[in-house]
Amino acid sequence: MSTARRTLFAALSLVCVVWSFAALYAQKIRLEHGNLIEQIRGEGSLTDMKVIDAAITSYNHAIDILPCNIPLHEDLALLLALRTDSVMQSTDINAEADALDTVHGALTNLLACSPTNGKAWLDLAMINVYREGFTKRSARAYIMSGKVAPGESWLAEKRLIFILPFVQLLDADGQRTITRDLATLEVAHSNRTDAVIAAAQVSSKAELLGLLGQPSATRAP
Repeated sequence: MSTARRTLFAALSLVCVVWSFAALYAQKIRLEHGNLIEQIRGEGSLTDMKVIDAAITSYNHAIDILPCNIPLHEDLALLLALRTDSVMQSTDINAEADALDTVHGALTNLLACSPTNGKAWLDLAMINVYREGFTKRSARAYIMSGKVAPGESWLAEKRLIFILPFVQLLDADGQRTITRDLATLEVAHSNRTDAVIAAAQVSSKAELLGLLGQPSATRAP
């Protein structure tokens, strides 16, 4: 083996070793905080903020080492969203703005690594609403969520509930997103449609369709 090939082989081996250690570290962080993440996902309740802050610090450090590890980014976004919920209950406007900006940055980083993550796009739309109202950026993120994850009924339900107050502000692409989500729920469990009806505070599917600006016979385009 020539010197050049030996050098290349050594360099590639070193890269593999470094990557392996980084991956193991990321897994270690997720294992350490796995119970906390599951508790948040299961209950969605507030926990000791010192515990949340410590977990956020650990995840940020792991992401510095392994920048595009999707599970790390997803867990971090969840932790930051929970911390933001807590901050939003305070009266500190500056702290609220900083917390929202931090979540926005985390979601942007997640989408840079995983642009087909429909939930992340919807979360980004929600955060944009809190930061600046339902702007073109909010609408664009909402529409992107529908484009990259059109057939997931749980996400279609979340999108329909999210968009209820903003239906009149949608363009044709936004209305098509509603149409597709309604079509998705047509073949899903009826509980999902019932949840949207309840959130809209109407008594029937026909009323819901009218509220959403949809014809009585809604079909996917």
